[in-house]
Formats: sequence, structure tokens, C-alpha cells
Amino acid sequence: MTVIQIETIEVNSILSCSISDDNDHGDVYEDLWEGIATTSSIYGAQGLFLVAFFEFMRRSHKMVYAPRLKLTTTRAPAKLPRGSLGWAYAVYFVGDDEILRIAGMDTYVLLRFLRTNLIISLSCLFWSLLVLVPIYLTSN
Repeated sequence: MTVIQIETIEVNSILSCSISDDNDHGDVYEDLWEGIATTSSIYGAQGLFLVAFFEFMRRSHKMVYAPRLKLTTTRAPAKLPRGSLGWAYAVYFVGDDEILRIAGMDTYVLLRFLRTNLIISLSCLFWSLLVLVPIYLTSN
């Protein structure tokens, strides 16, 4: 029977440059917040552009974005508000019976899944901003 001996290595000797108390962590935090600000500005600008582009396309190509409005049957949805992002409010608060009547069970399940994910994401965002960010900012 062969015995395998595992040699232990002291972690502090390997990571001594990042664990030592002599290092100034201010530069690390400045670089971190600079990276967060850069990423937020890039993706924020991209998101605003895409929302504005969608709003423009939704208004100029109604046959593509709302083809059921041309129907005269009972499956036609109610008209959306004209304001900017009015569609988001109408979509979020549409009734379950109306979704089933207009689009069917597949769309109903998909929208319920997306609505549940939105609620979970917003609650996680709330708690991370309330608990994790202050802990992160006050830690060394």
C-alpha cells in the first residue's frame, strides 16, 4: 500500500504581498470605483440608446411592433399609452385573464416567469445596497 504525503504550504508566505499591513489599500479602492464608474457609464449609455431606439422603432413601425391592433376580433389588445415608456407600465400591470385571452398559455407563463425574476432581482438589489455596500465601504 502506497502512502501519499501532502506537503502543506503556509498561505501567508504565498500571499505576503497582499496580506501585509504595509500596503496602502487606498489605490486599490480608487481603481475599483473607477472601474465601476466606467462600466456603469458605458452600459448605462448603451441601455439608454437601446431604449430610445426601441421607442422610435415602436412608433414608426406599428405593423411590426403591434400587428394585432389591425385585428377586429376579440383577440386584439387594448391600445397602449402614447407617452414614453407607457408600454412598460401597461405590460407590467396587464391582467392575467387578458394575457390568456390575447396570447395564450405560453406567453402567460413566460410573462409570469419574467415578472417573478424582476421581483427577485429588485429585492436582491435592495438588500445589497442596504447591507453589502455599507459593509464593503467600511471594511479594510
